[in-house]
Amino acid sequence: MTVKMLASIKNICEAKIVKRMNIDIIDIKNISEPPMGFAGCDNVEKIKDYLEDSIISVTMGNDLNPYNKKMLYNINSVINNKIDYVKIGFFSKKEIDNHQRLLKAIDFRDTKPICVLFADDAININIIKELSNIGYKGVMLDTMKKDNKSIIEVFPDNTFISFIKTAKHYKMTSGIAGSLKIKDIASIHKMNPNFMGFRGQLCKKTSDRFDLDASQIKRVFREFALASKTI
Repeated sequence: MTVKMLASIKNICEAKIVKRMNIDIIDIKNISEPPMGFAGCDNVEKIKDYLEDSIISVTMGNDLNPYNKKMLYNINSVINNKIDYVKIGFFSKKEIDNHQRLLKAIDFRDTKPICVLFADDAININIIKELSNIGYKGVMLDTMKKDNKSIIEVFPDNTFISFIKTAKHYKMTSGIAGSLKIKDIASIHKMNPNFMGFRGQLCKKTSDRFDLDASQIKRVFREFALASKTI
């Protein structure tokens, strides 16, 4: 399996930067509202129209309880734009019933709902089975704090290996993100998730995550190519 690269962008200006760069998955999110800011329906529509041939995911917001009118409206709007993935944050185990209600209330058609778990919350890997049972098609492991410290610097390798292995067992897409650095690519690549997600490492200043930079994207591409050759 080829590990794919996900790159988060915030607006149409950044869409123009990535359009011809052959990024596997382009993720639309509001960078100013971490960890899961929603960029808005109009923004999503404009970017999808511009990147019509790209695989696109949309980050859906920071709602503790995702089963609400705003979230239902936003997800349905995103689906109508034929987006490939929607990423929904899992902020509390207490809300799992509301996640189930949300998933049952929406006809996702060809859009796959991905549940984002946060490693800084000391997640129980067993939750992946429950997420699969209620209808999620994939899981992503991220960090809630965007403090420029890579997820792999904070958590042991067995956290990621167990996460990826469990997701595969339940036939779910798996992703790893969380301030990933170029130096992290080779080690995570060997663990074989479906994708790795990047933002800060693709920016002019990794510490503020604000301005996407083409040269930084190319650096990450090169490291992906090297990691692929070593497997």
